[in-house]
Amino acid sequence: MVHHAAAFRFLPKQTRLWLVKRVLGPFGSWWLKPRLEGIVPLHLGRRITQAARNGDGVTFTTRDTDGRIHTVESGHVLAATSYRVRLDALDFLAPALRAELARTAGFPHLDAGLQSSVPGLYYTGIQAAATFGPLLRFTCGTQFAARRLAAAAAARG
Repeated sequence: MVHHAAAFRFLPKQTRLWLVKRVLGPFGSWWLKPRLEGIVPLHLGRRITQAARNGDGVTFTTRDTDGRIHTVESGHVLAATSYRVRLDALDFLAPALRAELARTAGFPHLDAGLQSSVPGLYYTGIQAAATFGPLLRFTCGTQFAARRLAAAAAARG
């Protein structure tokens, strides 16, 4: 699939966005499950709705996909949250520059060389996924991105 990332950008916008949202989502490595099961309590598919300090620990409330409320007390919490591309959160870029960025559902609109609508500003990784496909979120997409980006930058002189 990464070999066809250049063609991904020619799919209809809705199809590209659907694929980025649904294909190759968060997934732990095969070797993680046996190391955690029965050792670390997992509460998957829950949304944290409230959290408060409780002595040296924390008490938090969650809601599951059926709407049921759960209260958990713990000394440690690891909340794995989803990641959304938010270009406006890139505060190392000047606000005026961020305002110039053309966007597709929050992702930067990129040309064939990974350049945004701001000349000389390129994006790779998850920010490039809506243009070139979900594999750009992973290491396997770096070979495609590196070659394209290097060629585009070299062409600029």
